[in-house]
Amino acid sequence: MSWFVIRTKPRQEVRACEHLNNQAFDFYCPWMTRDNGKKEPLFPGYLFVFDAPSDQPLSRIRSTRGILGFVRFGMEFARAPDALIDSIRDRENMFQNVDRFKPNDRVVMKDGPFAGIEAVYLCKSGTERSIILLKWLNQNNKVPVDTDSLRLA
Repeated sequence: MSWFVIRTKPRQEVRACEHLNNQAFDFYCPWMTRDNGKKEPLFPGYLFVFDAPSDQPLSRIRSTRGILGFVRFGMEFARAPDALIDSIRDRENMFQNVDRFKPNDRVVMKDGPFAGIEAVYLCKSGTERSIILLKWLNQNNKVPVDTDSLRLA
């Protein structure tokens, strides 16, 4: 058997999963967990619905809250083979405690004396601190900051 690839509305994967579950569809949406505990979809905007003979008409998927529709190539529905889904499930545990920022990401300070100032993320410094490169008074300074006070620019 195989899985249909479904496109969700932006940032509505949780809503789509809840409504598919309420309709008793067999679906799969892989998740990753950030280092701050926040869960995010591994493939933002996509999930998979199992193609099995059942009494549920697939046309109900299109009208499910949070779903835009089926991914298609012309008139052909996109499908993911069981082997691909099994492979994703096997590797899903690798995406736990993923860092929020990567080196050289542009970040902005959310609060404190440097609120609104853009910097470059360098690395983690412990569990709750990070080192950023902050250009201040025409000099680049490595500054340790609380990771929760940063956001992507």
